[in-house]
Amino acid sequence: MAPRNFALLALMLLVAPFALTWGAKGQGPLTAGEKAEQNEWRKFRQLPRFNAVERVADLSPFGPTFQPDKLDKDARGRKGLIETAIGYVDLKHLDQGVTKRVPAALKHDAAAIRAAGSKGKGNAQDVNIVQVSAEALQAQGADAIESALRQPGMVAL
Repeated sequence: MAPRNFALLALMLLVAPFALTWGAKGQGPLTAGEKAEQNEWRKFRQLPRFNAVERVADLSPFGPTFQPDKLDKDARGRKGLIETAIGYVDLKHLDQGVTKRVPAALKHDAAAIRAAGSKGKGNAQDVNIVQVSAEALQAQGADAIESALRQPGMVAL
């Protein structure tokens, strides 16, 4: 190989990387806002991508066919009922309505259900629900009833 060809080949090998990347250098210095935007896009591309999957069937503790009652009763239909996420519940008749369809594993044992006694005595882990009649609310007012309930314990509103 002639020395002239060798020199030309060496020159091509040295210049080729610069020539190929010359156009990709950019348009000069970026402003602070452009740099921040580039950083945000770089961080965005690094975020993990999540793909939607079908929901696993029968994850509900109520069973696959359980449907909650619709909570669209008028004021007369709600009288004496407690509003819950699964529908309105009548505490005096737990064997009726939506509570009838709740699986036995999620219900209290019949022996464990008892009257709360005076001033809500019972296990601290139990849920004590106080129902206030419309007549008592009208006669005493919400503030008086709440202050009476606060005397023996804590009221979570």
